[in-house]
Amino acid sequence: MLALGIADRRSGYPLEMVVRAADAGWRITEHDVPYAPRTGASKVTGTWRGTWHAVRDMSRVLQEQPGREGVTP
Repeated sequence: MLALGIADRRSGYPLEMVVRAADAGWRITEHDVPYAPRTGASKVTGTWRGTWHAVRDMSRVLQEQPGREGVTP
């Protein structure tokens, strides 16, 4: 994971991790994970500020990634 050089430390982190792993040729699979329902409201999508930060962070990740031409955030 460290070799991927992930720089984002906020909302763009998960997206940057997946994009960089795919660009590095890693296989990505999805697995169901048991979890308890969320208690309380989301700090990201529950507020305008959180939503704005998430959109900004993810847009920045998509714009900076090599080989991502033509992707409009």
